[in-house]
Amino acid sequence: MSLIIGLQVGILVCVPVVVVTTIVARAADLDDSYLSWAIFASMLIGGIVTVLQASRLGAFGGGSLTVMGASGAAIGVAVLALVTGGPPLLGILVVASAISQFILSASLSRLRHVITPMVSGTLLALVSVTVMPMGFAMLTRVPDHAHPAAAPTVAAVTILIVVGLMLRAPRMVRAWTPVLGLGAGCVTAAFFGILDLGRLADAGWIGMPALPPLALDLSFGPGFWILLPGFLFVTFVITVRQVGDSVRMQRLSYRAPRAIDFRKVGGP
Repeated sequence: MSLIIGLQVGILVCVPVVVVTTIVARAADLDDSYLSWAIFASMLIGGIVTVLQASRLGAFGGGSLTVMGASGAAIGVAVLALVTGGPPLLGILVVASAISQFILSASLSRLRHVITPMVSGTLLALVSVTVMPMGFAMLTRVPDHAHPAAAPTVAAVTILIVVGLMLRAPRMVRAWTPVLGLGAGCVTAAFFGILDLGRLADAGWIGMPALPPLALDLSFGPGFWILLPGFLFVTFVITVRQVGDSVRMQRLSYRAPRAIDFRKVGGP
């Protein structure tokens, strides 16, 4: 039973990581080599940080099973950084955002009365609205031979399945909403003849993608300073959401109710 549950959780966790990373890379018109490396790096880093969160090594980690990975809230600013300066600019902005996140975690005890579920939900909704134009723009990225209604229909079917399951499905089925939504979208795409399974057939099951040129843009040009406020805002939103997740995981980790340990919640 533990093995089966672990496999189920692994599938549910990997899907959002792959989808978020793919959307960012496709929206920024990056090639397949960078996309493969980005997905590999995102899953690897997410796994390492998840283990660190559960282990509680000194001041690091929350001591509970909190899954870490790419956040959909960062799609908009990540695409802008890649379009403006490529992966080097995105890298240095992520480093700067990480430093600000350490500062926020150190001030968590003073912020926990301000960071409420209503505040975090409102901020997350505002970020999601900014990402929607990029999602609609991707509806035009279909093969030349595709039917004009192919992309809108695939998107509509996926959205309807996801929304319907989230609102009406039983609790056990609701957890599989992302997987079922993607599956319905793929079936619809296959019906229109725009689903390409060639890459899946040719891909190796075990291996490491080719390492692309990696660097950080340390010139701190105009693009960095223009995009930095947006990255800091998104980092704040992600931190607020993570605080709520950490509190909830502490409550679920013990049979008997315990007081929330905000030192673990604020752990780097």
